Amino acid sequence: MAPTACSVIDTEGKVPSTSSKQSRSEKGQTYQSAPSFEDLPDEVLRIILSYLQPAFLPCIEQISKRFQLLATDEILWRDQCHASFTIWNPERRIKAKFKEPIGAIRWKDVFVSRQTTDRMTTRLLDSILGTQRGRISKFHEVVKLGYETKETLLRHMQVDDSAEDVLCRRLVYQYQMILGILFYAKAALGHLHRTIAVREWMKLNDESTLCDTSLERVLGAFDMFLFQEKAGDFDDISKSLDGIASLVRTETPNLDGMTTREKALTVVRVLQKYNFIGVEEHYTRALRNNFIGFALRDEKHPSLPLVSVGIFCAVSQRLNIDARPCAFPFHVHAIIVPEEGSTLDCRPMVKEASTVLTPQSQASGSNMADEEQVSPAIDRDMISQTEPNGVRQTNGGDREHTIRTASDGAWRIHKRDQEMTIRAGVNDARQANGKSSERSSWMYLDPFSSADEVSLQSLISQLRAIGSSVDDDEQYLSPASNRDMTIRTGLNIIRAVQAVTARGAGAVSLQSKDSAFYAATWALTVLSGASLSGSSPAMIAARRKQYITHLITQLQTHFPSDICLVEQYLLPFFSSHEEYPSLEQTIQAIYSTDRMPKEIKSRGSDEADQYVLYKIGQVFRHRTQRYLAVVTGWDYRCAQDEDWIAYNGVDRLPKGRNQTFYHALAEDNIIRYVANENITFKDIPAYPEVLMSIAGRYFKRWDADAGKFTSNIRDEYPDD
Repeated sequence: MAPTACSVIDTEGKVPSTSSKQSRSEKGQTYQSAPSFEDLPDEVLRIILSYLQPAFLPCIEQISKRFQLLATDEILWRDQCHASFTIWNPERRIKAKFKEPIGAIRWKDVFVSRQTTDRMTTRLLDSILGTQRGRISKFHEVVKLGYETKETLLRHMQVDDSAEDVLCRRLVYQYQMILGILFYAKAALGHLHRTIAVREWMKLNDESTLCDTSLERVLGAFDMFLFQEKAGDFDDISKSLDGIASLVRTETPNLDGMTTREKALTVVRVLQKYNFIGVEEHYTRALRNNFIGFALRDEKHPSLPLVSVGIFCAVSQRLNIDARPCAFPFHVHAIIVPEEGSTLDCRPMVKEASTVLTPQSQASGSNMADEEQVSPAIDRDMISQTEPNGVRQTNGGDREHTIRTASDGAWRIHKRDQEMTIRAGVNDARQANGKSSERSSWMYLDPFSSADEVSLQSLISQLRAIGSSVDDDEQYLSPASNRDMTIRTGLNIIRAVQAVTARGAGAVSLQSKDSAFYAATWALTVLSGASLSGSSPAMIAARRKQYITHLITQLQTHFPSDICLVEQYLLPFFSSHEEYPSLEQTIQAIYSTDRMPKEIKSRGSDEADQYVLYKIGQVFRHRTQRYLAVVTGWDYRCAQDEDWIAYNGVDRLPKGRNQTFYHALAEDNIIRYVANENITFKDIPAYPEVLMSIAGRYFKRWDADAGKFTSNIRDEYPDD
């Protein structure tokens, strides 16, 4: 045996016993025992223990009293909290706790609590996957656990084909229902994000919580409806803006020595230099340009004027510049307000008898202009009056659950309503924003188009060109509230969805279009009453009724878990209106359907074997319309009512209504009802990639050997 650093070899080559820590002499020979693990100092042992998985530390506690103290050391568990988890509920104030002295926090308890949330989230997700029954309530339970569940959901969504262990991971995820777990983890995360976004907008309806909102958050709330596969959220938007503010300071070392005017102009120039604001002319109407989070993440940072101003104001405020969006119609500008008692050039201001503008008074103002244009040119008839173009499928007994889009005639925004909106809250705005002499001390900027100051006279001239009177100047040339900017963004998104629908989705995914339209519908439903202080209660109710009708349609098709949000936040708006019983009944019907066990449809009869030819999970093409779809259910005969049968011409089919009809998820994410004779298996791809992102609602995984999806709805179709 070779000698080691912790032993002494005797003359006969034997290794001495290490049972004693003391050196001893035996037959004239000296031995020294090897140091044990416990001989190491505490500092070294803590480092070693920090490499262990937290689950092993309770075992270490059982070794001895010393190891019990080491394994429960607050530093060790604080480091475990820091290393194991990155997302925490805001209520925990975790950043502040990390800065507190050791011993002030019981970090092991914090870790156990956080780990409990992780395990409960996983159990709820497994339960959602296990049965179709009660899924809405389980989604709600996930949200009640708090924002920490996001980390667990993201972990379940991570299946990276580029990973070295991808084959092993694929085997594991096949057991865990890869498509199903990805779909429902994504759905739960989307529900969590939308809940947070709606809560943010609801603050705009309450004067006591207006100060708790910021422009970047109310605009970022729209992004939260689209963040279903990414880690993006309010914190990511804030970090991006923090980074831009740091860039401005790096580019301008003497920034603090500048006047307010010079600082604001410097911010615009740095933003334009690095392409953080504006958009290429070819993409001015792209749907994505309405989202501040996308603008910050994309390397080209495309954004409409409203979003460009939002970025500019958020960065400026981080640099101690009082920048606010302007209520100017059609094309949002920015206003720079000097510090109290000073001019923008840092000279003492001669005070006049005028009301001083404060953030609180700005928040109480209410003003919303027509939809913004990339060009400052003004056109009163700018908002589209597009007629409905939703088409029902009538060929061959198909049923299309048509998604009503923003192009539906019910979404047309009439000029009369716009005029009411533009003029809403004039008196409040005047009281908040003071006299015209105060406006002359402000600076106006158009960060989207120019790095130079915009003269007040230029803006007034544009207002006169549209017939605006002097009395309207104080409203249009004063700061806009966060509420108004949210509404303008919602209207812009609806118009962008109209444009996408009119020209075809193109590069815009159906999921993104649906989510964007859904976000705009939510914002306008929540804020429709607060935005129109000059509207009568009847007009407000009519507007909300219009919005919520389409919101419920979208919800039932794509976002059923959000019904609890409708019940909590929207139903109270209708408490004194005749629509309340109908809306409440709709909500309860959705809950009842979710709680109800599914009707079992077995194949154990001759009728099923003879007529139901295709199984759940088979991929097919429609014989005449050629779309790709997958079977999600079946009926022995056409189960629709007579009106539907007549409308879709079912009886004109060669086999009429007396043939099997199949529920099918089509590639455009719409559930259709297809007659047996309209199913063909020609030109079916070996791997139906277009269905993969949407199939998880019904299926566990894609079975390449069988060439079909593996069913996750066996509680309804046990033999498929």
